[in-house]
Amino acid sequence: MKNLSYRYKVPLSLSAVIVATAATVSAILGWQSYRDLRADLVAGAESLGRTLSRALTPSLLRDDVWPAYEPIITPLGDPDEGTDPRRSITVLDARGAVFVSSDPTRFPMLAPAANLGPGVARLQRETALRHGERSARVVRDERGETLVAVPILADDGTPLGTVVLTYAESLFLPRFYVTATRVVLSTLLVLAILVPLGWYFGRRMAIPLTGLAQAMARVGSAPREELTRAVYRGDDEIGQPGERSERILEEIAQKPAPEVTYLTHNRMAGMASAP
Repeated sequence: MKNLSYRYKVPLSLSAVIVATAATVSAILGWQSYRDLRADLVAGAESLGRTLSRALTPSLLRDDVWPAYEPIITPLGDPDEGTDPRRSITVLDARGAVFVSSDPTRFPMLAPAANLGPGVARLQRETALRHGERSARVVRDERGETLVAVPILADDGTPLGTVVLTYAESLFLPRFYVTATRVVLSTLLVLAILVPLGWYFGRRMAIPLTGLAQAMARVGSAPREELTRAVYRGDDEIGQPGERSERILEEIAQKPAPEVTYLTHNRMAGMASAP
């Protein structure tokens, strides 16, 4: 890049900034979309968990398993067609053992929470079955699943157990991929518009510099009028050297030929070092 002409450096720099900005914004939008989808999943799980906690209270009070099975299977789909393996609902009793589960293979009845994986064990510790505690807890386990635990309390606030809802990440990943695809396509469309504009305006910004450089390179080999037409004039940092170079060209044109080379070298060098 050091020896690259400014007619390429400036538009390349503008284009790079545009691409970097668009990529950063896209990444932020994608990450926010992922967080929002997961938050929606957790919110729905908490709502379902609180509904189930009320429906499961009589079964836990009577220590009757079979009436508790239907409430946890119904939200997962038609029992005749099989439940969605990406979701499961497990009920732990007051001792932290499995009371009933929609996935008895993974969560066998009477198995302690400590044997069901770090995620379930952590939830059991955090819910802690404290008197009157109704706050839900959310963790991600070692398998990348989202686990939501809602305490089950009697009418007087006595802890009876915990309902644990388990969701695989693949439940909301398809929706995330759709959103991410839209973000990427929108970003590409914006880049297709902004990058050419950035290149165009970058080239225009570099024209005064390249014009001045070309005029200096052709001193002594081209008429003064032709050289000064390519010089940009103005009060900015590029226009001021342009006006100085024009005055130098006029002085050189009035000097005898032997002095042209000497004046060109020294005046142009002095102008280049001027602030």
